[in-house]
Amino acid sequence: MSVVSAKPPIKLFLWLTYLKRGTKHHRAILKFLREDLASTGFALADIDPEMTEVRLRRLYVESCRKAALAWLDYLKARHGDYARYLKMLHQELADGGFTLADIGVSEEMLSALTPAGAPR
Repeated sequence: MSVVSAKPPIKLFLWLTYLKRGTKHHRAILKFLREDLASTGFALADIDPEMTEVRLRRLYVESCRKAALAWLDYLKARHGDYARYLKMLHQELADGGFTLADIGVSEEMLSALTPAGAPR
């Protein structure tokens, strides 16, 4: 626990709640959480006594997986910016330490989603 005697600002609880739910905005939310913890002097344990850096990392990794699945859904819907969705899918997989197989997809399945004329 930190030495701060006041209650933590509500935004700290909100940032952590968003990460616990899983969101494709996890990078920004984690950044905001860390910045707000630093600027307020509170610690993770002040907003959740069971939260550690290890658990926070797990939340981040799980958010990467959920975001990768969301980008895959966008690709399956076959509308929008295919190249961007594909790039984001691969970024989430890399950031979370996952492979396509970890989310139940093969390169062949992904290739089948490529619109005609789109770069592979």
